[in-house]
Amino acid sequence: MVPDIRTIIIDPDPYSNLWINLIVSRDWRTKVVAKAQNLIGLPDLLVNVNTLPDYILLDTGVFNDQARKQTSIVDEVTSLSPASGIILIGREFHPGLLHQPEPAIQGYLIKSEICNSIAWALSFAAAGAWVCTPRA
Repeated sequence: MVPDIRTIIIDPDPYSNLWINLIVSRDWRTKVVAKAQNLIGLPDLLVNVNTLPDYILLDTGVFNDQARKQTSIVDEVTSLSPASGIILIGREFHPGLLHQPEPAIQGYLIKSEICNSIAWALSFAAAGAWVCTPRA
């Protein structure tokens, strides 16, 4: 297993943002380097972290809040942090988000199926696997 998998959490729901921060931080394999509620502050977050994240946990609510399409959002994130993988997280599965697969997207997790751990998904993704929860 890969230790110290660095992550950034982007989730518009403040309670969900804190919950995901808690379950990522509590595992020895993973570390949260920054968190935000939208993409607006992402460039500043990336400037202020010492090392770029390995993964960005991107809530699917960001796609609902933005007028832009998924591809432009994913392109923006990958241009800001090209070495970071993206794992989508959401309350429910939206197959349209995976209709046009993006190489940067390395997984899709349903929040109700994450339960008390997300480090397993980050560890498998770091090993090169595409990760998902059962209903995704």
